[in-house]
Amino acid sequence: MISVDSAPLASDDVELELWFDSEQVARFPVLFLSSPTRRDLASAIDAEARDDARPGIVVARYLAKPVREDLRRQNVSYVDATGNIWISSVSPLIVIVRDGASSDPWRRRGRPSGSLAGQAAAQVVRSLVDHIPPFGVQEVADAAGVSLPTAYRFVDRFAEDLLIEREPRGPIVRVDWRQLLVRWADDAPFAEVNRTRTFLQPRGVGTIISDLRSRVATPYAATGSIAAAPFAPYADLRLAMLYTDDIDQLAEELGLREMAAGSNVVLAEPRSRIVYEGALDVAGLRIVTQSQAAADLLSGPGRSPSEGIELMNWMEGNPNAWRR
Repeated sequence: MISVDSAPLASDDVELELWFDSEQVARFPVLFLSSPTRRDLASAIDAEARDDARPGIVVARYLAKPVREDLRRQNVSYVDATGNIWISSVSPLIVIVRDGASSDPWRRRGRPSGSLAGQAAAQVVRSLVDHIPPFGVQEVADAAGVSLPTAYRFVDRFAEDLLIEREPRGPIVRVDWRQLLVRWADDAPFAEVNRTRTFLQPRGVGTIISDLRSRVATPYAATGSIAAAPFAPYADLRLAMLYTDDIDQLAEELGLREMAAGSNVVLAEPRSRIVYEGALDVAGLRIVTQSQAAADLLSGPGRSPSEGIELMNWMEGNPNAWRR
Protein backbone atom coordinates (compact mmCIF):
# COMPACT_ATOMS: atom_id res chain seq x y z
CA MET A 1 0.00 0.00 0.00
CA ILE A 2 1.28 3.45 -0.92
CA SER A 3 0.61 6.34 1.46
CA VAL A 4 0.99 10.01 0.66
CA ASP A 5 2.25 12.59 3.14
CA SER A 6 2.98 16.26 2.70
CA ALA A 7 6.07 17.42 4.52
CA PRO A 8 6.05 21.17 5.20
CA LEU A 9 9.57 22.53 5.10
CA ALA A 10 8.81 26.23 5.08
CA SER A 11 5.96 28.52 4.08
CA ASP A 12 7.03 28.40 0.45
CA ASP A 13 8.89 25.05 0.52
CA VAL A 14 6.64 21.97 0.63
CA GLU A 15 7.28 18.43 -0.57
CA LEU A 16 4.97 15.50 -1.27
CA GLU A 17 6.30 12.18 0.00
CA LEU A 18 5.21 8.75 -1.23
CA TRP A 19 5.69 5.82 1.16
CA PHE A 20 5.46 2.07 0.53
CA ASP A 21 5.59 -0.46 3.38
CA SER A 22 6.90 2.16 5.79
CA GLU A 23 9.64 3.19 3.38
CA GLN A 24 9.81 6.49 1.55
CA VAL A 25 9.99 5.82 -2.19
CA ALA A 26 9.67 9.28 -3.76
CA ARG A 27 9.62 12.99 -2.97
CA PHE A 28 8.15 15.73 -5.16
CA PRO A 29 8.58 19.49 -4.72
CA VAL A 30 5.06 20.95 -4.59
CA LEU A 31 3.98 23.88 -6.72
CA PHE A 32 0.76 25.36 -5.31
CA LEU A 33 -1.55 27.17 -7.74
CA SER A 34 -5.19 28.13 -7.25
CA SER A 35 -7.01 27.51 -10.56
CA PRO A 36 -4.24 27.95 -13.12
CA THR A 37 -4.58 28.61 -16.83
CA ARG A 38 -2.19 27.07 -19.33
CA ARG A 39 -0.27 30.37 -19.45
CA ASP A 40 0.06 30.40 -15.63
CA LEU A 41 1.46 26.89 -15.71
CA ALA A 42 3.96 27.53 -18.47
CA SER A 43 5.63 30.36 -16.56
CA ALA A 44 5.32 28.72 -13.13
CA ILE A 45 6.81 25.39 -14.26
CA ASP A 46 9.70 27.17 -15.98
CA ALA A 47 10.44 29.10 -12.79
CA GLU A 48 10.19 25.96 -10.64
CA ALA A 49 12.53 24.03 -12.95
CA ARG A 50 15.17 26.73 -12.58
CA ASP A 51 14.97 26.47 -8.78
CA ASP A 52 14.75 22.69 -8.38
CA ALA A 53 16.00 20.05 -10.80
CA ARG A 54 13.80 17.31 -9.31
CA PRO A 55 10.42 16.51 -10.93
CA GLY A 56 7.71 18.51 -9.21
CA ILE A 57 3.97 18.13 -8.69
CA VAL A 58 1.31 20.77 -9.28
CA VAL A 59 -1.35 21.01 -6.58
CA ALA A 60 -4.41 23.12 -7.28
CA ARG A 61 -8.02 23.62 -6.30
CA TYR A 62 -9.16 22.58 -9.80
CA LEU A 63 -7.29 21.78 -13.02
CA ALA A 64 -9.24 22.03 -16.27
CA LYS A 65 -8.89 19.25 -18.83
CA PRO A 66 -6.62 21.24 -21.24
CA VAL A 67 -4.33 22.08 -18.32
CA ARG A 68 -4.18 18.43 -17.21
CA GLU A 69 -3.36 17.35 -20.78
CA ASP A 70 -0.55 19.90 -20.96
CA LEU A 71 0.91 18.68 -17.68
CA ARG A 72 0.88 15.05 -18.81
CA ARG A 73 2.58 15.98 -22.09
CA GLN A 74 5.32 17.66 -20.06
CA ASN A 75 5.45 14.69 -17.66
CA VAL A 76 4.53 16.94 -14.73
CA SER A 77 2.53 15.25 -11.97
CA TYR A 78 -0.59 16.90 -10.58
CA VAL A 79 -3.31 16.65 -7.93
CA ASP A 80 -6.41 18.79 -7.57
CA ALA A 81 -8.98 19.05 -4.79
CA THR A 82 -11.71 17.35 -6.86
CA GLY A 83 -9.68 14.15 -7.14
CA ASN A 84 -7.96 14.54 -10.50
CA ILE A 85 -4.61 12.80 -9.90
CA TRP A 86 -1.72 11.92 -12.18
CA ILE A 87 1.53 11.11 -10.40
CA SER A 88 4.36 9.68 -12.49
CA SER A 89 7.95 8.84 -11.70
CA VAL A 90 10.57 6.99 -13.73
CA SER A 91 12.90 6.13 -10.88
CA PRO A 92 11.34 4.53 -8.98
CA LEU A 93 8.64 3.57 -11.52
CA ILE A 94 5.36 4.97 -10.20
CA VAL A 95 2.09 5.73 -11.97
CA ILE A 96 -0.99 6.81 -10.01
CA VAL A 97 -4.04 7.92 -12.00
CA ARG A 98 -7.51 8.96 -10.84
CA ASP A 99 -10.28 11.01 -12.45
CA GLY A 100 -12.04 13.70 -10.48
CA ALA A 101 -14.47 16.44 -11.50
CA SER A 102 -14.76 17.46 -15.17
CA SER A 103 -15.83 21.02 -14.29
CA ASP A 104 -14.94 23.51 -11.58
CA PRO A 105 -17.40 22.98 -8.67
CA TRP A 106 -16.36 26.30 -7.14
CA ARG A 107 -17.11 28.43 -10.21
CA ARG A 108 -19.07 31.42 -8.96
CA ARG A 109 -22.68 31.70 -10.09
CA GLY A 110 -22.94 34.24 -12.87
CA ARG A 111 -19.30 33.85 -13.87
CA PRO A 112 -18.97 33.10 -17.61
CA SER A 113 -18.80 29.37 -18.25
CA GLY A 114 -15.60 27.87 -19.59
CA SER A 115 -17.61 25.63 -21.92
CA LEU A 116 -17.66 26.14 -25.68
CA ALA A 117 -21.08 24.53 -26.09
CA GLY A 118 -22.97 27.75 -26.84
CA GLN A 119 -23.80 29.39 -30.18
CA ALA A 120 -21.52 32.38 -29.60
CA ALA A 121 -18.62 30.04 -28.83
CA ALA A 122 -19.22 28.11 -32.05
CA GLN A 123 -19.23 31.30 -34.09
CA VAL A 124 -16.04 32.65 -32.50
CA VAL A 125 -14.19 29.33 -32.81
CA ARG A 126 -15.07 29.03 -36.48
CA SER A 127 -14.01 32.62 -37.09
CA LEU A 128 -10.61 32.03 -35.45
CA VAL A 129 -10.01 28.65 -37.07
CA ASP A 130 -11.12 29.48 -40.61
CA HIS A 131 -9.08 32.66 -41.08
CA ILE A 132 -5.34 33.14 -41.39
CA PRO A 133 -3.88 35.62 -38.87
CA PRO A 134 -3.00 38.35 -38.23
CA PHE A 135 -6.38 39.87 -37.50
CA GLY A 136 -7.88 42.02 -34.77
CA VAL A 137 -10.58 41.22 -32.23
CA GLN A 138 -13.01 43.51 -34.07
CA GLU A 139 -12.46 41.41 -37.20
CA VAL A 140 -13.18 38.27 -35.18
CA ALA A 141 -16.40 39.81 -33.86
CA ASP A 142 -17.49 40.91 -37.34
CA ALA A 143 -16.74 37.54 -38.93
CA ALA A 144 -18.44 35.65 -36.10
CA GLY A 145 -21.46 37.94 -35.92
CA VAL A 146 -21.08 38.54 -32.18
CA SER A 147 -20.63 41.66 -30.08
CA LEU A 148 -17.14 43.01 -29.48
CA PRO A 149 -17.32 42.31 -25.69
CA THR A 150 -18.29 38.69 -26.44
CA ALA A 151 -15.37 38.32 -28.85
CA TYR A 152 -12.97 39.79 -26.27
CA ARG A 153 -14.24 37.37 -23.62
CA PHE A 154 -13.39 34.35 -25.77
CA VAL A 155 -10.14 35.81 -27.10
CA ASP A 156 -8.91 36.50 -23.56
CA ARG A 157 -9.81 32.98 -22.46
CA PHE A 158 -8.10 31.37 -25.45
CA ALA A 159 -5.02 33.51 -24.90
CA GLU A 160 -4.84 32.36 -21.27
CA ASP A 161 -5.07 28.74 -22.46
CA LEU A 162 -2.34 29.37 -25.08
CA LEU A 163 -4.74 28.47 -27.90
CA ILE A 164 -4.04 31.82 -29.54
CA GLU A 165 -1.23 34.35 -29.35
CA ARG A 166 -1.99 38.06 -29.37
CA GLU A 167 0.39 40.97 -29.37
CA PRO A 168 -0.07 43.39 -26.46
CA ARG A 169 -2.95 45.67 -27.46
CA GLY A 170 -2.48 44.36 -30.97
CA PRO A 171 -3.72 41.71 -33.38
CA ILE A 172 -3.98 37.97 -32.96
CA VAL A 173 -0.85 36.57 -34.64
CA ARG A 174 -1.22 32.82 -34.07
CA VAL A 175 -4.11 30.38 -33.67
CA ASP A 176 -3.53 26.81 -32.53
CA TRP A 177 -6.51 25.80 -34.66
CA ARG A 178 -5.94 22.07 -34.14
CA GLN A 179 -6.12 22.22 -30.35
CA LEU A 180 -8.96 24.73 -30.56
CA LEU A 181 -11.00 22.28 -32.66
CA VAL A 182 -10.24 19.48 -30.19
CA ARG A 183 -11.36 21.68 -27.29
CA TRP A 184 -14.53 22.72 -29.15
CA ALA A 185 -15.42 19.13 -30.07
CA ASP A 186 -14.89 18.05 -26.47
CA ASP A 187 -17.15 20.79 -25.08
CA ALA A 188 -19.77 20.66 -27.84
CA PRO A 189 -20.25 17.06 -29.04
CA PHE A 190 -22.20 16.70 -32.28
CA ALA A 191 -24.97 14.58 -30.74
CA GLU A 192 -25.45 16.91 -27.76
CA VAL A 193 -25.54 20.38 -29.32
CA ASN A 194 -27.83 19.39 -32.21
CA ARG A 195 -31.22 17.69 -32.29
CA THR A 196 -30.43 14.33 -33.88
CA ARG A 197 -32.38 11.30 -35.08
CA THR A 198 -30.98 8.07 -36.49
CA PHE A 199 -32.14 6.16 -39.57
CA LEU A 200 -31.29 3.22 -41.78
CA GLN A 201 -30.73 3.22 -45.53
CA PRO A 202 -30.66 -0.54 -46.30
CA ARG A 203 -28.70 -0.06 -49.53
CA GLY A 204 -25.91 1.78 -47.73
CA VAL A 205 -24.25 5.18 -47.64
CA GLY A 206 -23.41 5.04 -51.35
CA THR A 207 -27.12 5.17 -52.17
CA ILE A 208 -27.53 8.20 -49.91
CA ILE A 209 -24.75 10.04 -51.73
CA SER A 210 -26.29 9.21 -55.11
CA ASP A 211 -29.71 10.40 -53.96
CA LEU A 212 -28.31 13.61 -52.51
CA ARG A 213 -26.79 14.39 -55.89
CA SER A 214 -29.84 13.60 -57.97
CA ARG A 215 -33.20 13.63 -56.22
CA VAL A 216 -33.12 15.67 -52.99
CA ALA A 217 -34.77 19.11 -52.93
CA THR A 218 -34.63 19.69 -49.16
CA PRO A 219 -31.67 21.90 -48.17
CA TYR A 220 -28.91 20.00 -46.38
CA ALA A 221 -25.18 20.01 -45.68
CA ALA A 222 -23.25 16.77 -45.27
CA THR A 223 -20.71 16.54 -42.47
CA GLY A 224 -18.60 13.77 -40.97
CA SER A 225 -17.18 11.10 -43.25
CA ILE A 226 -18.93 12.34 -46.40
CA ALA A 227 -17.50 15.84 -45.96
CA ALA A 228 -14.01 14.53 -45.14
CA ALA A 229 -13.75 11.98 -47.96
CA PRO A 230 -12.89 14.43 -50.82
CA PHE A 231 -9.85 15.65 -48.85
CA ALA A 232 -8.78 12.83 -46.54
CA PRO A 233 -10.36 9.52 -47.58
CA TYR A 234 -10.11 7.12 -44.68
CA ALA A 235 -12.03 3.93 -45.47
CA ASP A 236 -15.35 2.80 -46.89
CA LEU A 237 -18.13 5.16 -45.84
CA ARG A 238 -20.31 3.57 -43.17
CA LEU A 239 -22.13 6.51 -41.61
CA ALA A 240 -23.85 9.51 -43.18
CA MET A 241 -24.16 12.63 -41.01
CA LEU A 242 -26.36 15.33 -42.52
CA TYR A 243 -27.46 18.73 -41.27
CA THR A 244 -30.94 19.86 -42.28
CA ASP A 245 -33.66 22.16 -41.00
CA ASP A 246 -36.37 19.60 -41.87
CA ILE A 247 -35.47 16.08 -40.72
CA ASP A 248 -38.83 14.54 -41.63
CA GLN A 249 -38.79 15.88 -45.19
CA LEU A 250 -35.18 14.89 -45.88
CA ALA A 251 -35.72 11.42 -44.41
CA GLU A 252 -38.73 10.94 -46.70
CA GLU A 253 -36.84 12.07 -49.80
CA LEU A 254 -33.97 9.70 -49.00
CA GLY A 255 -36.29 6.77 -48.23
CA LEU A 256 -34.93 6.30 -44.72
CA ARG A 257 -36.37 4.18 -41.93
CA GLU A 258 -36.01 5.57 -38.43
CA MET A 259 -34.38 3.21 -35.94
CA ALA A 260 -32.16 3.46 -32.91
CA ALA A 261 -30.01 0.35 -33.39
CA GLY A 262 -28.24 -0.61 -36.59
CA SER A 263 -28.58 2.83 -38.15
CA ASN A 264 -26.23 4.25 -40.78
CA VAL A 265 -27.65 7.78 -41.07
CA VAL A 266 -27.77 10.63 -38.55
CA LEU A 267 -29.91 13.64 -39.43
CA ALA A 268 -29.31 16.70 -37.29
CA GLU A 269 -31.18 19.97 -36.90
CA PRO A 270 -28.37 22.39 -35.96
CA ARG A 271 -28.69 24.70 -33.00
CA SER A 272 -26.40 27.22 -34.69
CA ARG A 273 -26.51 28.39 -38.29
CA ILE A 274 -22.71 28.46 -38.27
CA VAL A 275 -22.67 24.86 -39.53
CA TYR A 276 -23.88 26.13 -42.92
CA GLU A 277 -21.42 29.01 -43.07
CA GLY A 278 -18.94 28.53 -45.89
CA ALA A 279 -20.53 25.26 -47.08
CA LEU A 280 -18.94 23.85 -50.23
CA ASP A 281 -20.32 22.24 -53.38
CA VAL A 282 -18.07 19.29 -54.24
CA ALA A 283 -18.93 16.82 -57.02
CA GLY A 284 -22.61 17.55 -56.74
CA LEU A 285 -22.72 17.33 -52.92
CA ARG A 286 -23.18 20.17 -50.47
CA ILE A 287 -20.73 19.69 -47.58
CA VAL A 288 -19.72 21.69 -44.52
CA THR A 289 -16.29 23.28 -44.24
CA GLN A 290 -13.32 21.12 -43.32
CA SER A 291 -13.13 22.70 -39.85
CA GLN A 292 -16.78 21.93 -39.11
CA ALA A 293 -16.44 18.37 -40.43
CA ALA A 294 -13.32 17.78 -38.30
CA ALA A 295 -15.04 18.98 -35.12
CA ASP A 296 -18.10 16.82 -35.80
CA LEU A 297 -15.95 13.75 -36.47
CA LEU A 298 -13.85 14.24 -33.35
CA SER A 299 -16.97 13.87 -31.20
CA GLY A 300 -18.68 11.28 -33.40
CA PRO A 301 -19.25 7.57 -32.83
CA GLY A 302 -17.09 4.58 -33.70
CA ARG A 303 -14.10 5.35 -35.89
CA SER A 304 -15.21 8.96 -36.44
CA PRO A 305 -12.53 10.47 -34.13
CA SER A 306 -9.80 8.70 -36.12
CA GLU A 307 -11.28 10.13 -39.32
CA GLY A 308 -11.26 13.56 -37.68
CA ILE A 309 -7.57 13.27 -36.89
CA GLU A 310 -6.84 12.18 -40.46
CA LEU A 311 -8.77 15.17 -41.80
CA MET A 312 -6.87 17.55 -39.50
CA ASN A 313 -3.61 16.03 -40.75
CA TRP A 314 -4.67 16.96 -44.29
CA MET A 315 -5.70 20.44 -43.11
CA GLU A 316 -2.30 20.94 -41.48
CA GLY A 317 -0.57 20.09 -44.73
CA ASN A 318 -2.88 22.22 -46.92
CA PRO A 319 -3.68 25.40 -44.96
CA ASN A 320 -4.28 27.54 -48.01
CA ALA A 321 -6.87 25.10 -49.32
CA TRP A 322 -9.31 25.75 -46.46
CA ARG A 323 -8.30 28.88 -44.51
CA ARG A 324 -9.13 32.31 -45.80
